[in-house]
Amino acid sequence: MNNQQYQDIAHFASNYNNKPTSHNSLFQYIVNAPQRSKKKQDLLEAALKKLVMGYTAEPADNWAALVLPYVENIDNWQNTCEAFLQNDNNPDFQYIKVTPSTSRAIAFVNYVIRTVETLKFTIEWETKDQASKSNYLTSLFTQSQDLTDTTIPERKKARKKFVVEHSKLMAARIHLLMLYHSFGVNILLDPFWDIPTKPPTYKRDFLQLSTLLAAHPPSRAFRIDNHTRYLTAEEDERNKDIQELPCNVASMQPGFDTIVGLLDALCGDDIVSDYIESFLNRFPPSFTLSL
Repeated sequence: MNNQQYQDIAHFASNYNNKPTSHNSLFQYIVNAPQRSKKKQDLLEAALKKLVMGYTAEPADNWAALVLPYVENIDNWQNTCEAFLQNDNNPDFQYIKVTPSTSRAIAFVNYVIRTVETLKFTIEWETKDQASKSNYLTSLFTQSQDLTDTTIPERKKARKKFVVEHSKLMAARIHLLMLYHSFGVNILLDPFWDIPTKPPTYKRDFLQLSTLLAAHPPSRAFRIDNHTRYLTAEEDERNKDIQELPCNVASMQPGFDTIVGLLDALCGDDIVSDYIESFLNRFPPSFTLSL
């Protein structure tokens, strides 16, 4: 079944009628409530297609006009991002938790920052030895649990449950890191991939399919010029200046331009986008852009 689903998405990517997500569609997705009528499987498939297809880069003026009604109500992110930039070697574990917000626009900026901190946390976690991980879990368990008036057997049972739950959470974060290494900043543009304090309930088929897409990103034809973009059918017929590229490679620069343009317009300055760029420079995705 996974192979058929993979082929379906690869066919979708190669269809010239299917385009990357536009800036207007992206922003409407961010600020509007999710469609409850959609089946979970449809939401999963839509998220994977957005990862594969990427986003269209837009001039800064286009973003500014689109998000203007939301700018005056946005939070000031300077203190948050400057603190993270000064402490880049030590991820802020607390910010991984859900931060309350008063609007979906603010929630999106929170999502971006929280996801970057989650990725930083996971990267560091992967470098720790077993003893360090065990010590961290013990400390985290002690801080998060009320052990007053509990017996030793009760504490052991509670810790075992805590370790199992944390293991599931880390598995989800490691999966997120894999997607980042394969699709770059595209995951920062879709709050579907949010992992707050509990792991998402992905089915095995979805995990296998997303892993397959990450390992073998679909390819399609692109015109190579100053701005990499999808070919139209007419351009394909002319067959000029055409190169076959994996979708993740071709969508990398437009994805970066999109998140910078969106965050700068939404926040009114480049504080958050500078923070994102610092992370990308320090921990770039595994694939490279070679145009």
